[in-house]
Amino acid sequence: MRILFFSTAFPQPDEPSRNPDNLERCAALARHHDVHVISPFSWLRLASGIPPRQEAPTRGFTVSRPMFCYPPGALRAMHAWCMWQGVRRTALDKVRAFQPEAVLSYWTYPDTAVATAIARLAGAPCVAIVGGSDVLSIDPAAPGAAGHRARRVLEGVDAIAAVSDSIKDRIAALGISPRKIDVLGAAVDRTIFVPGSRHDARRRLDISGDAQVLMWVGRMVPVKALDLLLDAVVLLRPDWPNLRLYLIGDGPLRRSLEAKVAARQLANHVTFVGRVSHRDLPDYYRAADLTVLPSEWEGMPNALIESHACGTPFVASTVGAAPQLAQADLDELVAPGDREQLAIAIATALKRRSGARQSAICNAAGWEQMAEQLAALMQSARRSRAITVTEATPAPPRLRTRLRPNRRHSWRAS
Repeated sequence: MRILFFSTAFPQPDEPSRNPDNLERCAALARHHDVHVISPFSWLRLASGIPPRQEAPTRGFTVSRPMFCYPPGALRAMHAWCMWQGVRRTALDKVRAFQPEAVLSYWTYPDTAVATAIARLAGAPCVAIVGGSDVLSIDPAAPGAAGHRARRVLEGVDAIAAVSDSIKDRIAALGISPRKIDVLGAAVDRTIFVPGSRHDARRRLDISGDAQVLMWVGRMVPVKALDLLLDAVVLLRPDWPNLRLYLIGDGPLRRSLEAKVAARQLANHVTFVGRVSHRDLPDYYRAADLTVLPSEWEGMPNALIESHACGTPFVASTVGAAPQLAQADLDELVAPGDREQLAIAIATALKRRSGARQSAICNAAGWEQMAEQLAALMQSARRSRAITVTEATPAPPRLRTRLRPNRRHSWRAS
């Protein structure tokens, strides 16, 4: 099957740690299918240098990177149209040359809105992966403009792959038929994320064997609530003088967080590790006593799955799929936004770890299994579309190359 993957949520030349799960997802699909990726980059990234328009295959597939422009923080209803203007030529060329049999997208708006238009160009089904805050940030009781946009986009795709039961419920609450939604839980690379010696991992990373080590992995953005985590470290410091927090990743909040660490005299307790390659992450999980994730919302948190795969328990806020990942008498869950409760939960988990060091168990699928499930969903969407086309017997579609607003103020190919 020829699969076109479309999303901005993909590793970028200036941000290689951005959504590595989508890289692994495409690499796994490319082992048995022809895959091409279109990952647009925003004009706001020009300061980091213009990435190549197309990259040579490194994991079994090629990547095209057209640039698009949009007004940041304004005119959200126009963002799909703005993205389409930037990717239109690349999309048209790829549809003609690659002739995709299925289009796979990640992130609801504007990415899936544009992916649906590309699927129409190709006469192929569009399958959307919904992974988290693109729908979790919307209140179904008061969806507002963002909720209406998301609903229209998801109504227009052939199938939806939700990464957790909670996300499926949230999509259904927006008015999407549950029969259209399949739950395909997150996956983990079972070849590298495996349990190992904590002593050896700390020796390789030059981490003290006597320290109580907390690990955080992710992108430094407001939704991750890192201010709250620093507050919890301040509360824990008097009773846990050997507490060490390692922050793995980067993002727009890094400088402000470094300033807060200095202002609160936490330099001896907090280490900014920066970006770490996917293959080097397991040692950090193995070296930790706990992985901590105090986010305001999450979908299926990869950091918690990877932590469990390496045998390390977690403390996390009760958002997204964290509750269904938590294991009794091992992990701790807290209400989002409560620094005191977060500090108490960390202390409770550390005391438990100082006794019998029970290892976490990971039940997540491997990427090969995940690729099989995604391919099956796309094949099912192709069959359903073929049946619909046969029953409707429409006139042969002409190739469409522009987006225009329809009467519902959505965007479609024209």
